[in-house]
Amino acid sequence: KRYKYTVKNRIFTLKKLSENILEERSYFVPNSSMAVSKKALDVYEERRVSDRVFSLAGPWDFFYAKSNAPLEFNSDGLIWDKINVPASWESEGKEKFAFVSGYPFKANLKRFEIVSEREDSFNSTGIYRKIINIGDTSFDYVLSFMKVNGSIELHVNGEYVGYSMIGKAEFDVSNHIVLGENEIVVVVKKWTPASFLDGGDGFLATGIIGEVNLLKLRKGSLFDYEIVVDKQGADYIADVTLLFKESGNKVKIELEKDNVVVFNKIADVVDNVVSFGISGRFIGYSTEKPELYDMYVKVLENGAVTECTKIKVGFSHLFISSDVAYYNDIPIKLRGVTYNPTYNDAGTLLTADDIKKDIALIKEYGFNIIQPLHYVDAEFVRYCQEVGLFVLPRLGINTKGCEKINPKMRNAVVNCNKFEELIKTVVSYEYSRDKSCVNIPFYQFVEDAKTHCIRSSMEMLKSWTDKPILAYGNGGDAISACYPTVSGVLDLINEALDKKPVFFTKYASAKGIGCATMHEYEDLIVNTPCCMGGCVAHFVDDYVKDLGVKAMGIFTYDRKPYPSAESIKYLYRPIRSEINDDKTEIEIFNLNKFASTDNYKIVLNVITNGHTVTKSEINAKIAPSDSRVYDLVLGHVEGDTYLNVECYNKSTNRLLCVEQHVLNVEIPQLKCEIGEKELEIREFYDDVDITFDCGHVRFNKKLGCITRYSLLGKDILKPISNVKGEGSVKSNVYRPFIRNMSENFPTYKNVVRDFVCDFDEVNGKKQLHVNVETVLMMGKKEHYVIQDKYIVSASGSIEVFSVINPMRRGLPVMDCFGKQFRLHNAFGNVVYYGNGGGDNYIDMREHTRIGIYETSVDKTFALLDTLQEDGNRTQVSYAMVKDGDDDGLMFITNREPFQLRVSPYSDKEIYNGFHTGVRPQQSGVYVDINAFVSGIGTSNDGKPLPQYVYRSGEYILHFTLIPIKG
Repeated sequence: KRYKYTVKNRIFTLKKLSENILEERSYFVPNSSMAVSKKALDVYEERRVSDRVFSLAGPWDFFYAKSNAPLEFNSDGLIWDKINVPASWESEGKEKFAFVSGYPFKANLKRFEIVSEREDSFNSTGIYRKIINIGDTSFDYVLSFMKVNGSIELHVNGEYVGYSMIGKAEFDVSNHIVLGENEIVVVVKKWTPASFLDGGDGFLATGIIGEVNLLKLRKGSLFDYEIVVDKQGADYIADVTLLFKESGNKVKIELEKDNVVVFNKIADVVDNVVSFGISGRFIGYSTEKPELYDMYVKVLENGAVTECTKIKVGFSHLFISSDVAYYNDIPIKLRGVTYNPTYNDAGTLLTADDIKKDIALIKEYGFNIIQPLHYVDAEFVRYCQEVGLFVLPRLGINTKGCEKINPKMRNAVVNCNKFEELIKTVVSYEYSRDKSCVNIPFYQFVEDAKTHCIRSSMEMLKSWTDKPILAYGNGGDAISACYPTVSGVLDLINEALDKKPVFFTKYASAKGIGCATMHEYEDLIVNTPCCMGGCVAHFVDDYVKDLGVKAMGIFTYDRKPYPSAESIKYLYRPIRSEINDDKTEIEIFNLNKFASTDNYKIVLNVITNGHTVTKSEINAKIAPSDSRVYDLVLGHVEGDTYLNVECYNKSTNRLLCVEQHVLNVEIPQLKCEIGEKELEIREFYDDVDITFDCGHVRFNKKLGCITRYSLLGKDILKPISNVKGEGSVKSNVYRPFIRNMSENFPTYKNVVRDFVCDFDEVNGKKQLHVNVETVLMMGKKEHYVIQDKYIVSASGSIEVFSVINPMRRGLPVMDCFGKQFRLHNAFGNVVYYGNGGGDNYIDMREHTRIGIYETSVDKTFALLDTLQEDGNRTQVSYAMVKDGDDDGLMFITNREPFQLRVSPYSDKEIYNGFHTGVRPQQSGVYVDINAFVSGIGTSNDGKPLPQYVYRSGEYILHFTLIPIKG
């Protein structure tokens, strides 16, 4: 059939927010019977198995207009393209992807009107069309839009049905549906006044980006429900309210646990409502043990079941007393993460399978609460409920991104009376949809409570729920802070004492390779009753196809963990252990608040010099928040020995965590042969060539360093040609660019002040001593003096002794001090004994343990989309860097363990690569042997804590370089 359409909403104004939409309500999936309700294995399958909900996902006809969209058109008058639903205009190629913050549209701060016809506003329009078939018109039909970024104007069979500005709405289309073919047309406008409510990153996806469902309902169907739970002593009390479309029927309620009915009731629907209470000693819900009950609501017509709805019911209670928040009578500790992705790595919207994998990963890494940065569908919240994750709603208002660009514009929105009704509408919709979900501990506004509209919305919400309500600052039921530093947390604790709890909306931002100093945050959270915890930002790299990464997460966009994720996983581990002083007993602590350790397997692994000596399993059945002491039989302990306490999941045998305890420290020793052949020395201008048993080494007097090292005719060190002032080995006081930190670092010039060669005799064999003194100059001022001693033996080994001293007071903080070796590209295989296996720094290494590890230079930047410092290892006693023939160099400490980094790029190339986004070709293998490297920073103010910063002073590096062959 041919229908004519007229667009009704041409000017978008705060005076008209919606028209002919159904009231907001709880999400549920109706079915014809209990048997159908039980078919779904999880919440994402409920719609798929339902015989009362029909998905309209798939291809739709589509017409796109960047501007000047038609205000009148016929069904066959447009040139239709195709688009998938759900999908964004960007992922379907209709518009370009864009990272946006602030308001990317023309904003009138006096009228707050957006006129669709204006070409210069580029308020793009998408017109969707879908033909569906209806075989029975005796039912009522509801068209449900779960999420549209933009406004919705709905037409059915040429008739205007209704409109919603906020992009989430349900329409009763019963009076517009006909038997047979029906044409659904949806007009979506990109910008409306509701767009002012998302000044963050909410403009990444436009169009119908959520499911569209057609609900086939009985006249007396369930319309809404609410469950309010309280706790009195050991009993839970639930007040249940069921709202129906009409009165006159009976309803049967059955509450089941593991298919056993624990409560049932039959009631009449009077004034469209059924209310009743449930009380008893039900099993409390927690994220450690997500105990849920199935409540079946059956509508009876003439004694027969005509509709059945399954509702997941959980029993919990959160209340605040003074400055402590209690969950089921236990102080709550929230270990959260901000969930930020919109698209997957293929450039399409996240699918249900994508989300399930993400949630499984979040659970695996020990988080117990998830804070969606963008609007998520109702199934997301309920799936988290099933697997055991709290969800923290942000209530749909986020103008903080705009505040950074134009504070006046942002304040004009959240402090304007004209926006009050719109903001309340958005808040009401998001609250109502999930109001009975047990995994929502409280509600949060990511806005200041000082503004008029937010205060008004908080008062509205408080009249509906007894759950705590938070807003930025001190205006809610808890003090809510965003990105506090560690010292800032201490200030918040002092402010909160005996008044309110503290919650970190976002903290430990992963701007670079990780959230450092997380253990300082966690110590404060665990040991301070008023600290509820918070949400790390963010879960994953903010990746959009063709645009790359905007913001960093603790996982890459393809869900590989950065070091910070491994650090967090360790901090959130389920058990902790302690060994007594005489190492005869070990105490295992169950860190869970609600779950025992029955499903854990604990293995004790004794490791000496990197190799397992003994392994034993203990039977650890420990109650929640309890501990148990076990005898420890170690025998004689010698060498560099550690006890690894490994915790596994019994059912999956997956390793959950490893703690390492020091039993005996003994730096591995290696007897280095002096060599047989006498050293031969030849000087040629500034070069000093030294021939040893099977190779030779060259020093340059002018550069004050090694410029060549060969073994059996194979050059290992890569010379730097046509570059003045730099050799193959150099002193290094810089570190590559770190995204967390500022770029204001000092620039020094190396000036060789002294170069002396002399011989010494050891066991009748001559060794060459090369003494070099280098001054680090800034301008004409001398800042540091570096004194190097190289002792070259006939075997080719070189003992390196280096010390740095300041020459004046008040010098800048140093990032590192050590030696950097430039090897040929082939020498990329690395074996080391130290902390591993991933990257670790002095302020982010709790997740690592001493052992023997193998890696390669190719893996150094494998995770990073853009270059920055990566690949550091701490507490290294020795390292071997080899080629495919197992030839190369070994570095072994003579004093204290050093820090190791092996990279395919120079520091300058890493710095340039970050700023240009272009990854260079490998220019060598750069091996850093550092006496110290400062911490990578708090990820909040960008600077490491004082205990992880090395101030000007005396630092010593002492190691031996040994040639290895085969």
